Amino acid sequence: MIITKADMKILKFVYSHHSVSFGRLKQKFSKRFDLSDSLETLVYNKYLTQIGGSQDNMGNPIPITDETIFTMDSIGAAEVESKQWFNTEYVVSHILVPIILAVISTLLTLILTSALSPSLQTNQSAPLQLEQNTQQ
Repeated sequence: MIITKADMKILKFVYSHHSVSFGRLKQKFSKRFDLSDSLETLVYNKYLTQIGGSQDNMGNPIPITDETIFTMDSIGAAEVESKQWFNTEYVVSHILVPIILAVISTLLTLILTSALSPSLQTNQSAPLQLEQNTQQ
């Protein structure tokens, strides 16, 4: 099934609210597109689950009312999560960790450079030789 932008908006809304009634979905999305058809398609393709089932004992579809509750199915959750790339894990692994590593490595480099540099180490005999040379 090809997920349209409208279907993805519905899936994200249900994903963020865990379970949503048709009345609430209708308030949010009915002005933009045909909500009933989109929901029926998503339920049929197992992206959403209609609480109480989507078919009766005879196999006929149960009509969707304002009290009908929809929840996220595992396929729908996987689809939403695959589209969410900029989340906390991304920020930590791709932004914060490189910055912290760069700061730590810079500090270590500066500390080791100052500790091991021969030009910065004090030579105790150099001031005495200068004084002796100036007195002569």
